[in-house]
Amino acid sequence: MSIIQSVIFKREYGVSRARDWLTANGFGNNKIDVTPQSLRFRQYDPKHLEAMGYKFRTKRFAHGSFVIAFPSGRK
Repeated sequence: MSIIQSVIFKREYGVSRARDWLTANGFGNNKIDVTPQSLRFRQYDPKHLEAMGYKFRTKRFAHGSFVIAFPSGRK
């Protein structure tokens, strides 16, 4: 089963709007990494998922990207 590991927004989208979008769409919004270009809201620890054999892909959406984790051997 695939899961969303992180939701990444373009920095100009803004923290407040990003948190509102995450809440409205059923995602957590407490853990945030801010860079000059992006706002990353981690849903799951990537190290834990890697240890369980998950691989990662990035999929764009209107306001940024999703980092999708999927079991090894499945795309």
